[in-house]
Amino acid sequence: MTHKGGWAGRLVGALVLALLGLLPWGSLAPEVWLRAGDRFLGQQAFAQAEEAYLRAQAAGAPGPDLRLRAGLLALACGRLDQAEAALREAAQGRTLGRAWTALGDLAARRGDLTAAVSWWQVALSAGGEAGLLHRIGWAEVRRGQFREAELALARAWAAGERTCPVAFGLAALAAHEAPSEGLRWLREPCQEAPWDSLWTWWPALTPDALDRGRLEEALTQAVEAGDPLQRAAGLGQAFTALGLPSLAEREWLTVLAQRPDWGAAWAYLGHARAGLGKPALEDLERGVALEPQSEEAWYFLGRWWAANGVPQVAAEAFRKGMEAHPDSPALTLELAYALAAARDYAGAGEHFARAEGLAEGDPGPFLATARFYLEHLVQVRERGLPAAARAVELAPSKAEAHDLLGWGAWLTGDAARAEEELAQALALDPRLASAWYHRAAMWAAQGRAMAAREAYMRAVVLDPSGFYGARAAKALREMQACSGPLEGR
Repeated sequence: MTHKGGWAGRLVGALVLALLGLLPWGSLAPEVWLRAGDRFLGQQAFAQAEEAYLRAQAAGAPGPDLRLRAGLLALACGRLDQAEAALREAAQGRTLGRAWTALGDLAARRGDLTAAVSWWQVALSAGGEAGLLHRIGWAEVRRGQFREAELALARAWAAGERTCPVAFGLAALAAHEAPSEGLRWLREPCQEAPWDSLWTWWPALTPDALDRGRLEEALTQAVEAGDPLQRAAGLGQAFTALGLPSLAEREWLTVLAQRPDWGAAWAYLGHARAGLGKPALEDLERGVALEPQSEEAWYFLGRWWAANGVPQVAAEAFRKGMEAHPDSPALTLELAYALAAARDYAGAGEHFARAEGLAEGDPGPFLATARFYLEHLVQVRERGLPAAARAVELAPSKAEAHDLLGWGAWLTGDAARAEEELAQALALDPRLASAWYHRAAMWAAQGRAMAAREAYMRAVVLDPSGFYGARAAKALREMQACSGPLEGR
């Protein structure tokens, strides 16, 4: 499938703007420029979108229309407060439907799914845009409102929105009571979703989360399982791996109703609740108390402490888990991460190397090692670059491996190899924020400011609250990009 924001499309767009620029700015109707800007925005060609909107402003476009576009651009740049102010102004004009949808997207980006659903329902009642029902359905899944989620997704399917994320959601919701019905939904013919329509409102909803193969395997095992406890535990593990904590929580509560003495189940429950922003420490500590030999119990407890900014306590939890499981790659790798966060770089490097030795063909530890050395800019040539190269050997179709190899090549002076590997990373996964960030940083250093700006903005869109999104947003501020002269007055 060709990504909509490909370089060919952006080149054509730039040529169109250049040709239109031969005419006086006011010689075309403002609606023409607004439509052109909307098209570029949908392609995530942000600089061209901003240029088109500025020309619409010069041609006399109405203020509310411009405020809507200013809000959408600010949302794309990760400037959420600025986006909200502009969108609230736009919601008072004739663009209110699109503004309400965008305000819902903004609330979802902030993690306030209750407000997001409210905005989307208002937009839907006003005639709304395509895709609102799947937004509402997936937000209700996240909130644990399973009946409402099923109704919204079923309405989306009946209305002709027969995309794979809708079918996946209906399959996942059916799994608890009717896994055979879930399998039926997974096998329905569906269209791949335009992922850019999902990134903008819930970046966590990614193709990795909607892994049809993993869910199909779990549903098949659930259909074959004669024991309800075994079925619920299998589904709970699958939803945990997929990063769907509300569905995982439901399954682990079912397990614990029958087996309240199962320590690992309490650990899984705590991990799911942590993912939902709920209190989780009591469940996690109960897990290690009931089952002190459980690898999962110590793993999830350590992850909780690490996520809450206490890497020293996290490291201690991982060490306790390794007393019973000294050769656990997962615990060894998490201990390395915790030591790095605690600035014990020598200890972190030792455990990254040990995890590599335990890998047995798994690219994960090599990716972690490469990321550690390349992002900390230490031993790049000696440790970071070889680890990235080994990861590419083990997983040649993994985008992150090519991204890290490209970044390592750039840091060691091989610009041609860097360009090649980063392009390969984005060909494999155009949603990979780290590759867009690394490409932007490389282009900025080469003096390619416009291209760098576009790539930084994509990183912000794809990782709005994460490591690379924050770095990209900082770079954009330093470039004085995304502040925008578009006011709509």
